[in-house]
Amino acid sequence: MPPLSLLAETRILAYASQGAILQTDVLSFYHSIYTHAVPWAIHGKAESKANRNPSDPSMYGNRIDFLLRSCQDGQTIGIPVGPDTSRIISELMLCAVEDRLRLTPSARNATGFRYVDDFFLCFDSLSQAESTLAGLREACMYYDLQLNAAKTSTLIATAFNEVTWARNLSGFSISSGKAQRRSLMRFFSEVIALTKTLPDESIASFAVRKSAKIKVLKENWDIYLSFLLRIGQEHGNCLDSIVKIVCTYVSARYPILDSIHRIIDRLLIEHALYNHHFEVSWLLWLALSLNIRLSQNASNLIFRIENDICAILALHMRQRRLAGSSKEVAAWLGSISSSDLLSNHWLLIYESSLRDSWSIPGAKSAVDGDPLFSRMRDKGVSFYETRARNRPAGNS
Repeated sequence: MPPLSLLAETRILAYASQGAILQTDVLSFYHSIYTHAVPWAIHGKAESKANRNPSDPSMYGNRIDFLLRSCQDGQTIGIPVGPDTSRIISELMLCAVEDRLRLTPSARNATGFRYVDDFFLCFDSLSQAESTLAGLREACMYYDLQLNAAKTSTLIATAFNEVTWARNLSGFSISSGKAQRRSLMRFFSEVIALTKTLPDESIASFAVRKSAKIKVLKENWDIYLSFLLRIGQEHGNCLDSIVKIVCTYVSARYPILDSIHRIIDRLLIEHALYNHHFEVSWLLWLALSLNIRLSQNASNLIFRIENDICAILALHMRQRRLAGSSKEVAAWLGSISSSDLLSNHWLLIYESSLRDSWSIPGAKSAVDGDPLFSRMRDKGVSFYETRARNRPAGNS
């Protein structure tokens, strides 16, 4: 795949001589893929419905469908985000959508491209763009996909212009000397303003990663940290990068300011209430890394989240006496037996069986009763390292 940085040039070349543009993408693409539609894309819808046997080698799409469902407790909606297998399956699905789109006459002479699930297509006229949009919408629906209405538009080509925020922010120089404090304030103030006007762009994430490449002076740590925490409150998808930056500076003997304590506790309560696993797990990792004790309210909430990663981090927090005691994990796990090691909570059960202090009733006997998991335990296999620390972020 070409790098994202080349897409602007590709767009300019595509629409320069055209009269109209169609832009759209698939709504929640990976999360909305219907696994039964995978064999439809490979073998055809009618043939797949007539033969659903996953053991028939001529219908290998059925086998893929079966394996996808087996990875997610039999669910038929959504595939994992990230693995290369998902990228291959996404191409299978969208190439099938493109094949069906070719049934729309106006689509056959389009220029432009598809980048994963983003479409940028160019036409002689606006009517051709609108006709192709109708055809693309139908082609997606045929495979149980939907276009994202918020990101769908047809417009006259001369009305289109490239978004320039990434180039502008890339060219912004954050000072490494006496003017650093002022330049940090200018940079992040501009970033916050841009996120308000362009909420669908990854501006906050881009800015945080850019700031990680410079060394902030100790006298400017308070203002830099304040901006990072402000961004972390509004943009939870940046928390992993922010946590790594904070841990990097603290390891370099920058102070753990009171604002870090307050924000961890407040954001944990906020995200735990909505079962935001990603945000909670990174906040717990930050608290562990900085040896910060949670309030009783935050402690009670984190133990109620039915997610193995969050639960393992919470139990580690309790072991380190950074979180209050709670029986909530054992409560939502329920009675444990060896068969539960084949459930989606196998990781939590196995890891807790290795540590007496985590005290999940039934975990140790469940592992004792399973020949594969007990063998892993006897070989000293563990998936969670209690002594792990963050690697430094950027050049700080």
